[in-house]
Amino acid sequence: MKKGGYWLLVISMVNSLVLMGLTSTTAAKEEIFKFGINLPHTGDAAWIGEAFNRGIDLALDEINAKGGIDGIKLRAIKEDSKALPREGATSMIKLATLDKVPFVITVMAAITLACQPIAAENKVLMIELGASSSELLNKPYLYAISVSNVYMMSCFGTWLWERGYRNAATLVLSDSHGRDTAATFAKKWSQLGGTMVAQEEYARGDVVFSAQIVKVKAANPDVVMGNATGKSSALLIKQMRELGLTPKALHTNGKWDPGALNEAREASIGVMAIDFMLDPEAQCARDFVKAYRQRYGKDPSWQEANGYEAIYILAELIKRVKAKGGNYHSGEQLRDALEGKREFSSVYAEKIKFGDDHSVLKPIWIVETIAFDPHKYKINKVFSIEEIMKYRLR
Repeated sequence: MKKGGYWLLVISMVNSLVLMGLTSTTAAKEEIFKFGINLPHTGDAAWIGEAFNRGIDLALDEINAKGGIDGIKLRAIKEDSKALPREGATSMIKLATLDKVPFVITVMAAITLACQPIAAENKVLMIELGASSSELLNKPYLYAISVSNVYMMSCFGTWLWERGYRNAATLVLSDSHGRDTAATFAKKWSQLGGTMVAQEEYARGDVVFSAQIVKVKAANPDVVMGNATGKSSALLIKQMRELGLTPKALHTNGKWDPGALNEAREASIGVMAIDFMLDPEAQCARDFVKAYRQRYGKDPSWQEANGYEAIYILAELIKRVKAKGGNYHSGEQLRDALEGKREFSSVYAEKIKFGDDHSVLKPIWIVETIAFDPHKYKINKVFSIEEIMKYRLR
């Protein structure tokens, strides 16, 4: 081989190696971390999934636009639980065994409880976004970023008691969340010295509640704790008003979606809810609120905030495992990273911390509907984390 030809060959080989290196580097930067989202996307509770997804998508786009997590891009595999335990469990089996994701986001207590054994068996870390049922506590591989009924119902019950109310009734969905809401409220109410005069349930899919309402009305309660979402909320409230059940305090779990408010109209005025408090003026929330307003043209609610927060918790867990040279595609190692340091940045407070029971504490407030708009309400009471601990169910 001629000398010039030799050097041309060497240069060609060097260039090939450099290109291979660049390709390899690019591939490394484009590594994908897949995880699951198991929320209701269709059916009466679809608005819940839509709200959480807005926060999730905002966080995903923010992280991926910045190059991911040290070059690791996040990609969500979205499944439709349809707000039904069987559908949710089927989706969870797919995510855990076929997609083999190490991390899944869920919502609604009945669906999450159906999914949890599957997650634990396959070592998939689960984050529950919104349910407050105490049945979610202390479950392997399951962590909730919502405040438990142990705290929520205790605060709400205490506030009502201090207003002078003494006779209470519950009218709830006959699932794990509804029954837990009724049970924890009743326990706190009894501890305070109040009387539970009626405790009624209805089945998912019911559209007529007259039999239960008549029984509750006959008991003459000062307070009715209702448990419903979406159109069920509107129908339940409307039928209460129509049948003459007008307690001094009426509660449903969570602020209503616009469709339900429009359906209930005048009947919705005065209905109260206890929610997680998202203060748009707080320093910890400003960047999130600003980005949300720019993207969606309105203020976020706690659903969007919790969805957003869950993605940043996942990002932090991946960082922690990666920093130790571990396998961040392992649900077990993600779980260990959470247990190793339970504190995370939050849009609700400077930091949130998972407790031994796998739940977190965030500021909460009691709000009251004043118009057919979920963003127009009166704030009746704000509970700090210190107050939540003070009033908690013991």
